[in-house]
Order: sequence, then C-alpha cells, then structure tokens
Amino acid sequence: MNLAEFALGLASDRNVKQLKTIERKQTVFLSNGTRLEQAWTVTGSDKHGLPRAGDDDVLLALLKLASDRGFSDRQVFFTRYELMQILEWPPNGRNYQRFEASLERLTGVRIIAKNSFWDNSRKGYTSLNFGLIDDYAIMDRASRSPDLDALQLEMPLTHVSFNEKFFHSMQIGNVKRLDMRLYNSLSSALSKRLYRYLDKRRYKLNVFDVEMVTLATVNLGLDLTSKRYPSQIKQLLDPAHLELQEKGFLGSWTYRWSEDRDIWFIKYTFSKSAHSPQETVQPPSELFVSSRAMLLQRGFSSALATRLAKDFADRIPSKIDMYDQLVQSKSKLLTRNPVGWLRKAIEDDYQQVRGYEPPEERQKKEARSKVQKDLQLETERRTLEDKDLLWAIYTGLPSERRESIVARAKHEFRFLSADKLNTLNEDSPVLRGAILAFVQEEHALSA
Repeated sequence: MNLAEFALGLASDRNVKQLKTIERKQTVFLSNGTRLEQAWTVTGSDKHGLPRAGDDDVLLALLKLASDRGFSDRQVFFTRYELMQILEWPPNGRNYQRFEASLERLTGVRIIAKNSFWDNSRKGYTSLNFGLIDDYAIMDRASRSPDLDALQLEMPLTHVSFNEKFFHSMQIGNVKRLDMRLYNSLSSALSKRLYRYLDKRRYKLNVFDVEMVTLATVNLGLDLTSKRYPSQIKQLLDPAHLELQEKGFLGSWTYRWSEDRDIWFIKYTFSKSAHSPQETVQPPSELFVSSRAMLLQRGFSSALATRLAKDFADRIPSKIDMYDQLVQSKSKLLTRNPVGWLRKAIEDDYQQVRGYEPPEERQKKEARSKVQKDLQLETERRTLEDKDLLWAIYTGLPSERRESIVARAKHEFRFLSADKLNTLNEDSPVLRGAILAFVQEEHALSA
C-alpha cells in the first residue's frame, strides 16, 4: 500500500537525465485535521540506476508470490517460468534478461520515507529508511537429485529476499488484493500506476478528489519539466483515464479549478462494479509458519512446503516427530526417499509405523529412567555417607590399632613390588578402600 501511494521510480523505461535520486513531496491532512508534510526520496545504485516503469511489474509479481505463500518467509523461492506466468510475459531469453535487469535495479534501491511510511500496527505514519530486496539468486536450470521420485516436487532454485522492514509491513496487513489480470491488460505504465493509486482509495470512497499536479508528479512519477501547463498535464493523463474507463474500473473524471487555492483538482467517480470492500491478506498463523519452516528444514521445496502447511498444518508436527525419530534410528523405511516418505505420512495421516514410539510412550520411558537414575544416585549418596562414617570410625581408633589395620590392608597388595608397596598410604584410594573394608568387617562383628 505504501508503494501505491508514491511512484517508485521513473515514469518511463529510459533515464535520459541519468538521475540517481528522486524526491517527491506532498501534504496530507489527517483525520484530526493535522497537516502533515511528507517526503519520499528514492535513490538507485551507481551502476544500475533508479527503477524504471517496467520494474513495477516485476516487483508486483514478486509480491504476489509472497502473498500466495501467506507472507510466511521474506525469502521467496520460485521458478522464472512461474514469474513469467504471473506477468503474462512469454518465457523467452529476452524477458528473462528483462527480469534480471529489473532485479538489479530493485536490489539497489533505498527509500527514505519521511512522515510517509504507513505503520499498520500503530495506524499512523512514521519515518523509515528501507530497501526493497536484500539479495537474490537466479539459476539457469533447476536440478533434481537422482534418488528423488515423483513424490518430491522439483526444487525452485531462483529466490529473492525482501528487506526485513518492508516485508514486515506486508506481514502486519498493509496490503490489498490487486486484480492482476486487469493490471497486466493495461497498455501503459501510467495506466498501471494510476490504477494502483486509485484502487487504494476506491474501497472507501465512490468519489475521490486529488490535486492534479501532486497526482501527476508524486503519485504517478511524471516529469513535468517540459509540460507545465494544465492542458499539457491533462493530455498526459487522459489516455490513462480513457483506458481505465474502457476496462470498467473508472466511471468518470472531471477537472475542477479551485479559485481559493489557485490549483487544479481531478474528481474521480468509480464504476459501481469496481467498487468493493478492501480485501486484506491476513497474516499467517503461527502453526502454519512453524510447520512450513520444519518442512523446509527437511528438504521440501518452498511451493510444496507451503501447500502442505496450508492443508495439513495440524498434523505436520506429529509427522515430523515420527520422521525425526526414524531418521535418528536409521530406519529402513527411509532408505529410498526420506522426504517422499514424510510427504506421504502427512497426506495419508500415518498413525503408527514400525520403530516409532509416540511422545506419550517416550515420556513414560523417560519417567521410568529418571526414577531409576534417582535411585542409583541415592544409593551412591548413601554409599558415600557410609564410607565417611567408616573413615570417621577408623580415624578415631588408637594409633596402634590403625597401624595394625594398615598392615593388614597392605598385605592384600603383597603382589606389588616393594617400592610400589612402600608408596601406599592412607591417602591412596586403593589402600583406603581396603582399610574401609576391614573397618566395616570389624564394626559389623562388634555390632
């Protein structure tokens, strides 16, 4: 929704002036009557420059991929062919190069939004410095591991990673459904931008007023350096108006001069068929996100993980538990195709398999093991206490008696050489054990 308000880059596919930075400003009035000055500064990379008009198409297609996956992960995997289908571009080398060039420009973009980035969690504007895409990878061919069968879909290797702050804005619901068929059918970049801008407002209003120059420059990104007169601006806008009217989206538009403010306005009336409530994309559930992440960690493709998490999120954790235990035990069930087996376990809802212990059984076994361990520790503790008691008895004996016990204890080690035998004393663990044995024997007899 933020990108529908301010034009992202250039209004054409040429950068005649070799611009690297564009600043757009507008004034808005909040619901409480407060006047807010907004600025939207877009900077491109030195090598690839600012985004061009056609780059909007690529960005929207990428956003649709993220939306189809429930905005579950800012790293979105796909095939280039899949993207061509969304854009309705022929899947040929020329369009693949066009797509790659768009990614180069979009990745180099930085936007400084001063009082102009809508924070949907706070329901207000904020200032933010952000990018769109952090990184991307394009693969010429996808590969298939020879040990995978038809159960595992081909891994889509091409991916983009959206900027974290930008992606978070979409995750918290600052998005709206867009009719991609209508969008792709529009003949000009100007018509597409005008459609996105007006579509953002039509869900609340059937009639909408906007200042003409602000619309042309800030919202649509037109360069009015050589076309300053109102008649010239109208000539630029009217072809887009006519196309949107022909498509059944726009009902009518009229230009209105405001004597009080000395500026031109455009009054838009939307077609009744096009006027519908705003459709928002709900953030994905925690169970969906965690289930999909677990599948991705175990080798599933992004598309397959998304579908399974959407259809079977409630059963995935238990099947993952089953799968992980079989992997740990090196079960023969997973010899041929582990990921394919897990997929079938999820889809067919396997309840019990050979070699798997459910969590409740493992908990019982762990409880029994803990009891046994506690008993062992208690026995060892008592043994140590008994040894301490016997040693106290020994140290309380007269010296002659202790010497006699030491002599008897050393006699138990008479097989040792004289040198080693002489090194044994009360501090030697071996000799001390023998001493305690004799003390315990005598103590038992006396008792």
